Amino acid sequence: MCLPGTPAYTPPEFYMCGRYGAVPTTVWQLGLVLYQMLFDRLPFTNLVDIICSQHYVSTGVSPDCQDFLSKCLNKFPESCPTLEQLKLHPWLPRSPALKRATATEQDHGSSQSPAVWG
Repeated sequence: MCLPGTPAYTPPEFYMCGRYGAVPTTVWQLGLVLYQMLFDRLPFTNLVDIICSQHYVSTGVSPDCQDFLSKCLNKFPESCPTLEQLKLHPWLPRSPALKRATATEQDHGSSQSPAVWG
């Protein structure tokens, strides 16, 4: 079984179960990209870390940012927040554009894709 892309960005459930969900994987990868932007490194250095280590977001960022990253880097896809839930997180600014996008999705009955298993 092969998952295209960068192994460092592959979600833990793929390594543990050989499958992954589209939404939890997107959230996981969002957390990795954000972490790398903030700390100039990835939070996990190898496969064992991706699967087993409990990652603690370092200080140096606000508590809201730490919480946002922790939610994104959650290793249990069944308790992973959706992108819509993340948009409402206190760490994200309440810009008019974000409010409009969220309102438009709600008006049109945002159809978040169901998890796709690989």
